[in-house]
Amino acid sequence: MDLIHYGTPVWMPDGVIDKRFPEAIAKYAGAMAFHFKGLVNHYSPHNEPQLTCMFCGLNGRWPPYQKSVESWAKIGVALAKGMVLEMDAIRAAVPDAVIVSVDPWMMGVVDQFISVPKDNPSWHELSFSTACYPASLAYGKISPQHPLAVFLEKWGVKSQ
Repeated sequence: MDLIHYGTPVWMPDGVIDKRFPEAIAKYAGAMAFHFKGLVNHYSPHNEPQLTCMFCGLNGRWPPYQKSVESWAKIGVALAKGMVLEMDAIRAAVPDAVIVSVDPWMMGVVDQFISVPKDNPSWHELSFSTACYPASLAYGKISPQHPLAVFLEKWGVKSQ
């Protein structure tokens, strides 16, 4: 079951960067999992979160209509937090739930903002990591020392 393809309630005028988004999407995910328990046990917490980052934060097609790498980075954090809370809520209702990650391969979306030279081996790791963002963050693949963590901090995301 795809829990969010895209969209937020009208009472969230800032969409996915509304401070209530992560907890609201988790509450929804838990309610859906509880309601369909016994019928559904495969869940996609957020369909194509990379597209959501790009369309909401980088090219301004979807609310909140932002157009900066800073917004892309911050929206990704909100989505990752929502995904983590969704997975927790789903597994609270359906302990053996299978979490399915669905995302396009989005190489090159923010490459123009990478300040590491392309001939540096860490450039490739960073480019690949941005192509998997924010799912890689939600799934715990980004340590504080990871090049993506350093990149995100440069664009206004505080390490936690």
